[in-house]
Amino acid sequence: MWGSTLVHDYERHIAGARRNKGADAVALHAFVQFPTDLIEMDEQNERRILQAAVEFINKTHGGDAVFHARLDRDEAGRHGVDVFFAPTYEKRSKSKPQGEKWVSLTKFGKSLALSKYGQNSPAFQGRALQDAFFEFLSNDFCVEGVKRGSKKLTKDKDRVDPEVYKLNKDRENLSKEKESFNKEKRRYAHKEAQIDFIRKSIDKEKLDFENYKNSEIKRIKELSKKNNVVGFALEQYFEGKIYVNPNKNIKSSDDFRYSFSFDPEISKEEQARIYNVFKPFMNSVRNAIAFFEDMFREMRLTKEQENKLKSQYSSNVRSHLRDNGFEL
Repeated sequence: MWGSTLVHDYERHIAGARRNKGADAVALHAFVQFPTDLIEMDEQNERRILQAAVEFINKTHGGDAVFHARLDRDEAGRHGVDVFFAPTYEKRSKSKPQGEKWVSLTKFGKSLALSKYGQNSPAFQGRALQDAFFEFLSNDFCVEGVKRGSKKLTKDKDRVDPEVYKLNKDRENLSKEKESFNKEKRRYAHKEAQIDFIRKSIDKEKLDFENYKNSEIKRIKELSKKNNVVGFALEQYFEGKIYVNPNKNIKSSDDFRYSFSFDPEISKEEQARIYNVFKPFMNSVRNAIAFFEDMFREMRLTKEQENKLKSQYSSNVRSHLRDNGFEL
């Protein structure tokens, strides 16, 4: 951070300060981890978290504690800061009423734990520091959505070795990749099911149409075989709304040679309307068809003659229906 060695920074920081000669450690180290999912890292935010880590340690350790800090490049990720600190404070006594500078590695951690939990064991010191960091992120660093980490249930060390951390991240990324793959697989399977359903629907429509087409061809052939020019003319008059169907089995001479049916595309309401109007004149229409058919039963018509008669008898059927009071 300052372009100098760690030892030089330490010596400059504690210059003129006294320390307990019986203390084994000369300084403390903290790895300050910022939330990876709430801070998008770039050069500006790298500078911000570096400064914030220094401010947090100083704030919780008397105000003059940090002598060196750096962005951690050993961990996988860019959200960690290594902070080296040796808290100092002014100690006054009868012999030194003006005060003198001392270094204490335990004073402020114990004080923080006592103020929060009434105990100052290492476990409570760590818990109090975590509480303070959560408050710092929320209030000072203004990170939205930050949550307090869960309390430790074991006495394992807080910091994970870089190799273990990387393996854990690899496992986490693999789990996310698997979930993404399974989600895509489910989406693909759902899409395949939709395609299969549509394909079956199309096949059914094709089959229905094929059956309808074959039925129509058979019906038209039957009409053509009987040389029923008038039947064609009647269908033309009704613009395909009504079909003329030859009756195959005539049980008595009173039965008619033809029955009538509606195009299936016509709505039920329209069918009912046409039928109610058409019903009183059904016998007349059937008799007219039979009459015209008998006239041309023995005729041998060319295609041109047949087309001409279709047109001619379309008008004849129209007139016959009008004569019987039928108007569509």
